[in-house]
Amino acid sequence: MVNTGKHHTSAQCHIATTLITRIVACWRAGTPYPLRDLAGTEVTATQARENRQPVLTANDADAAALGEYAVGYAHTTSMCLVKVSTGIGTGMVINGQSYTEAGSAR
Repeated sequence: MVNTGKHHTSAQCHIATTLITRIVACWRAGTPYPLRDLAGTEVTATQARENRQPVLTANDADAAALGEYAVGYAHTTSMCLVKVSTGIGTGMVINGQSYTEAGSAR
């Protein structure tokens, strides 16, 4: 979307709306949300177990930092994203990897 001239925020809103619509449809049907690979093909439970790929669980600021790093800032080694929404959060990428839970209150 961004490559076709649409603003970055517009692209994020479109993706978020689509994801929420899909999740609600699954919730109403009582089915789990299907995971898909980059080609859009549904990943089966067997395939997921066989691949044993690491899974990242991140808050919105961490996920936004990783996304921004991947599509726009990969020429740098580190970055910090400050997200201001219903709260204030930060996401950091240090040496190309997500830096999570640094100094978080427990």
